[in-house]
Amino acid sequence: MMRTTRTLLSKAHFWERVRHVGEGSVILELDSPRKHVATLRLVNPLRRNALDGKMMYELGQAVEELKNGYENGVALVLRGCNSESVSNAKSNFFCSGMDLSLVKQGHVATSEDAAEMSEYMQSVLWKLRTLPLVSVAAVQGGAVGGGSELMSCPDFRIMHVDSYVYFKQTTLGATPGWGGGKFLTDIVGRSKALRILLRGEPLTAQEAFEIGLVDKVVYPSEKCDRNTTADMDEAITMFLDEIVCGALDTHGHVEALRRAKTVVSVAANPNDYLGNIKDVFNIERSLFAGLWGSERNRNAIKNMK
Repeated sequence: MMRTTRTLLSKAHFWERVRHVGEGSVILELDSPRKHVATLRLVNPLRRNALDGKMMYELGQAVEELKNGYENGVALVLRGCNSESVSNAKSNFFCSGMDLSLVKQGHVATSEDAAEMSEYMQSVLWKLRTLPLVSVAAVQGGAVGGGSELMSCPDFRIMHVDSYVYFKQTTLGATPGWGGGKFLTDIVGRSKALRILLRGEPLTAQEAFEIGLVDKVVYPSEKCDRNTTADMDEAITMFLDEIVCGALDTHGHVEALRRAKTVVSVAANPNDYLGNIKDVFNIERSLFAGLWGSERNRNAIKNMK
C-alpha cells in the first residue's frame, strides 16, 4: 500500500520536477508560414533536437493552445531546428528522441519514471494527432528513436531525400513508448510495422516512401544547395496547398475543413477516439516501462555517443 501511495505522489509531481530541465525549446508560430497554418518547431540543436524535460512540457502546452485557442487554423507543420538557423552541424536532425541527459541525471531512470514519461508523451501526441488541424511532419535530417514516433504522429509526412527515419528502440533494449507503435501500425499496416520495429535499422527517405510511411520525398532544386531549408520551405507550401490550403482558398470554409479532419479521425479509429485508446496505450506503456532500466537497456544507453 505504501508503494502505491509513493507512486501516486511521484506521478503527481513528476512533470513539475522535469519541466525546467534542459535548455531546448518548442516554439509555436501561429499563422506561419501562412494564415490559418501553425508551425511547431523543435529547437535543441546541440542535442540533435532531442526532447528534454522543458521541451516535453512546452510541447504539451503548445498542443493545448492549438486545441483551445487556434480556432481559425486548418493546418499544423511540425519541424526541427536546422543548420541554417543555428551555426552547428549537429542540428541536422528532425528529432533524436528523448534527451538522454534525463536518464543520466536520474529523472527517467526507473521503470516507474519511464511509465510516467510515456503516459505524458502518449497523451500529448494523441491530442496532437486528433487536433482539428491537418498536420504535417516536415523531416529534414534524422528522425531517430522517439523522434521516429513524433514523426509518425501527424496526418502526413514529407521528408528531404537526404533524411532518414530510425525506429531504434529495440536496439536499446526497449520498445516504442510515445504512441509510436500504434501510429506506425496505423500508417503502414501490421506486417510492415513489425518488420520495421524488429529489424531496428534506418530507413532512407525513399525506402520510407516506398512502404507508405512517407507521403512525399523532397529533392533539392537546381537553385538551392543540397539539403537546404529553402527546398523544404517550398515543399511545405506546395504540399499544404495541395492537401488543404488550396481548398481553403477556393471556398474559405475554415470550420468545414476542421470538422472534416475530425470526421476522418473518428472514422479511422472510432473506438480509440471515443476512449479505448487508453487501453492500447496502457499496454504499450507497460511493455516500454518493463524494459526501461534493465541491464541491457542501461548498457545500451551508456554506450551511446
